[in-house]
Amino acid sequence: MSGGTVETALAVWADRHPPVSMVVDQVKALDACDAVDGVLLCDQMSGDLPQQLWTPENTPLANVMGDPDSHPDVFVMAAHLLASAPRLNLTVSTDSGAAPAELVQTMLTLAGITQGRATFHVGGDEVKQCKPFGHNRAQGISRMEDLFRIFHALLDSDGPIDYRGRRWTGSRSPARRCGRPPSGSRRHVRRSFATWSARAATRSSSGSGSGSR
Repeated sequence: MSGGTVETALAVWADRHPPVSMVVDQVKALDACDAVDGVLLCDQMSGDLPQQLWTPENTPLANVMGDPDSHPDVFVMAAHLLASAPRLNLTVSTDSGAAPAELVQTMLTLAGITQGRATFHVGGDEVKQCKPFGHNRAQGISRMEDLFRIFHALLDSDGPIDYRGRRWTGSRSPARRCGRPPSGSRRHVRRSFATWSARAATRSSSGSGSGSR
């Protein structure tokens, strides 16, 4: 990491069972200390634990949380938490299933809120990110490739763009209406996104069946 700075992010487990105020208190405590630079939130509907194992006999947490599969919307939660902890950087682990222009709009909005301190990890076909939402895992990598191309096209353009990808087609998508952050923030988002783009391209060319995460 020549010339770079090592930063730390702590994964925050948000869930719909406990009150949101508990997560806010946790993030505020992190914001008040110097131990970490930011928080990591995961974009998924379900967890990775089998429901049949989620019992008080296996984990006392089952007495408090009815199931391990009640994740909130990560982008709404991220904006809410950042309002309570403005110093922290934001990292979101998400997937390429959503419409590219919609996801880019959300990413640039969060980048603007954080003044460029937002990093996005984009995967292509992990089961728990795809199946609950009805996304086709066989299209994971091609959807991710479309997303990367559209992302850079939107940031490189000063006006609406047309695009025709393998999975997505759009007409007159307005870059100026995507919540575009200041120029410094755009460079930060572009740099972090390009890193994942390169990794995904490497995995795709090598025949890997899963996206970078």
